[in-house]
Amino acid sequence: MIFFNFPDQQGLHDLIDPAHLYTEEGDRSYGLENEAHITLLYGLNKEVTKDEVFDALKGFTVTEIKLKNVSAFKNEKFDVLKWDVEAPVLFDMNEELIKLPHENDFPNYHPHATIAYLKPVIADHYIKEMLALEYIVQPTHIVYSTAGGEKFQHDIANMPIKSSGNNTII
Repeated sequence: MIFFNFPDQQGLHDLIDPAHLYTEEGDRSYGLENEAHITLLYGLNKEVTKDEVFDALKGFTVTEIKLKNVSAFKNEKFDVLKWDVEAPVLFDMNEELIKLPHENDFPNYHPHATIAYLKPVIADHYIKEMLALEYIVQPTHIVYSTAGGEKFQHDIANMPIKSSGNNTII
């Protein structure tokens, strides 16, 4: 996951009626998304090491990310209210990570940043309300979460970088 500073996150969350949030008893992974991030690849196998992950991401310049076009992934249980992300380099990063052993039910990478999990059919109201919003955010760090729950953080500022026009987010 690539994390970023999002100074207006609380203001955005304040627009959402708590009665519209989807939650499950005892599960903190639903409701409002409190850790602003974009998943680079879900489902790396447990034998993948942090060194392999961070080595795969060497050479990518990540300076800013554009959040735009609030939309939703919808299913019967809930709607995922999310930002679409304009950052071509994320596709390149995903391409490197999928070379590592992984299992993923989502074959097409769609970089996004989740805002909240909502009860079904609610998202359209917020999509209309947030339609004109756009933000430029700065990434701060990358986190590799293992299948066992361990988390390894690498600050973006400390990543070895080789600048290339193809690997710079505009």
